[in-house]
Amino acid sequence: PAAGDDEDSLPGDGPARVEALRRVAGDRWRGALEGLEPEQRDGALAHAADDLGNTARETLTFLDDLSLSDSVRSLEILDDDLRRVREAADERGLVRRSLQRDRRAVAAELQERRIAWRMEQLFGHGFVAALERTILVLLLLFVGMLLLEGPLIERENARMAAAGQTGHRPAATVFAWADLGICLVFLFDFCLKLALAKRRGLYLWRNWLTGLVPAIPFGFLGYAVSWLAAASEVEGLT
Repeated sequence: PAAGDDEDSLPGDGPARVEALRRVAGDRWRGALEGLEPEQRDGALAHAADDLGNTARETLTFLDDLSLSDSVRSLEILDDDLRRVREAADERGLVRRSLQRDRRAVAAELQERRIAWRMEQLFGHGFVAALERTILVLLLLFVGMLLLEGPLIERENARMAAAGQTGHRPAATVFAWADLGICLVFLFDFCLKLALAKRRGLYLWRNWLTGLVPAIPFGFLGYAVSWLAAASEVEGLT
């Protein structure tokens, strides 16, 4: 059939038709690739991989200039193109580390943008912006607490020891409960994004260190353990 016959026979309009046209173009590209000699095919794949790598890096650089919906669609198209080229390269036994690296970067950014887009659809732009600002402020506060907690608690312990005082330590208590409050907000943000992620296992694997671990209130847990130990010791003495 003529080149335009397949396109004219495609149903639908708008995004559905564009997706159908992309599938037709992809099939034609694979067919043209299969018709090449092995050396020509490898050269064409290498050229396609390099071209897509440049496109991926350029797209990731200018994503913030697009709306969330447009950035998601651009990344979906790019991810699909990278997948097609990688499958063709794998069939030829070609290892393109740069292609693998570019697709991982695109897939990670696509997942983050999809989550942000889904959050805006469910809760509105105002909620998402407020949550992002809150997380940023709490991160700065958390860093400040890490810098101040040790010296302040050490000074409090020295003052109480000099005065012969034991028991309640106000500074340690304030830091412990502040740590718990901040970590609960971090945990809420992490769990919300995990629930909205399309591939939750992949999101958890990529973000457990930067998203889940900081949400664990180690400071509060340490304070609670020491408080329980002290309470048990006092109970044993009585």
